[in-house]
Amino acid sequence: MFRLLFISLLCMSQIHDDLERARSLFPLEAVMRRLGLEVPPLGKKIMSPFRVTDDPHWTVRRMPGGRLKAMDEATGERWDEVDLIRDAKGIPQTEALREYLVMAGVRREERRAETPASSPSSPEVPVMSAVETARASLSAALGKTKTKPAGPFDWQVCLEAMTPERRQELAEWRGWPVEHVDWLVGEKLVGLYEGKWAIPVEHGGKVIGVHYRQDNGDWLYSKGAKALPLVWGEGGSMVVAFESQWDAYTMLLALDVRNQSGMRDHVKVVVTRGASNAAKLKEHYKQDACIGFQQNDPPPIPGEKLEGNWQWKAELAKIWPGVEWAAPPEGIKDLNDWCRAE
Repeated sequence: MFRLLFISLLCMSQIHDDLERARSLFPLEAVMRRLGLEVPPLGKKIMSPFRVTDDPHWTVRRMPGGRLKAMDEATGERWDEVDLIRDAKGIPQTEALREYLVMAGVRREERRAETPASSPSSPEVPVMSAVETARASLSAALGKTKTKPAGPFDWQVCLEAMTPERRQELAEWRGWPVEHVDWLVGEKLVGLYEGKWAIPVEHGGKVIGVHYRQDNGDWLYSKGAKALPLVWGEGGSMVVAFESQWDAYTMLLALDVRNQSGMRDHVKVVVTRGASNAAKLKEHYKQDACIGFQQNDPPPIPGEKLEGNWQWKAELAKIWPGVEWAAPPEGIKDLNDWCRAE
C-alpha cells in the first residue's frame, strides 16, 4: 500500500511538472488560437464561445498568481488551458489534459498496437515503466471518480417532456399556433432540458446536447455541447440564415412548412446561435441563393466595434459573397414581432 501511494504521489508530481512546462511552452492564447477561438485583448470582453447572450461577457484576465485564464464575468466560470480543450471539444478532463500535453510537445502522441493476446510483444511497442504504468492507472482512477464520460445525450427525453401544457405555454409566449409547436416537436426541433426551453445541438448527425434558455434570457449549452449551427431542410433552391433560432422557427411558420412537405427539399434554414458564429455557415453557402434575415437593431455607432446583429451581418457577408438581406418593416424589431403585428 505504501509503495502504491509513493508511486501515485510521484506520478502526480510528474504530471504537475509536465503541466507547468506545457504552460510555459504553449500558453493560454496559443491554445485558444489552436482551437479556433477569438483571443481578445487582455480585459476586453467579447461574446462567449460557449453560450449565447445579448452582451459580451467573455474575457481573458490575469489571476492574482500571475496566470492567464479565460473568464465569463456573468457566471464567474473560469477556464485554463486544459478546461478550454475540454469544453471546446466536449471531452473528459483527463483526456483534455493528455491532449494539451501532446499539443504543447511535452508528451508524444500515444500509439496503440492491436496485437493478439497470445502474440509476443512487438519490439516496436515500448514497454511502459513502473512510473508510467502507475500514472496511467491514476489517470484512469481520476477519470472514473471525477470525469467519467456520460452516455449519449438523450434528446428523446427532452422531447417527451413537451407535454400539451408546456406546448401551449410556448405557443402563447412566442405568439404561435399550438399546431406549429406540435410540428416543431415532431421535427425534433424544440424540447425541455431541466425544465427550460431547449434547442438541439447536432454533430455528425447525432444530438450531442442542447442550447437552452435561462429564466433571465441567457442561453447556455449543456455539458459536451458547443456553438454549432442549427440546420433544417435540404436547400435545393434557397438557404436562409438567422442569428436567432426563434426567428428561424417563425419563418418556418410563415412558410407554412407543416402543410407543405416538399418545402424541405427547396429551403434550408441555418441558425448561428450568436453573432460571432456566422463563419461556421461557410459550408452552407449556395451561390445566388443565400438570404440573411436580420433584425432591426439601432444603427451601429461610427467608429465603435460592431456588436450583436450588426456584427453577425458583417461576419456573414464575409463568407457568403453576394448574400441578399431581408428584414421586417422599419419600426418592427424582428420576425416574431412582425408576425404578431400581422
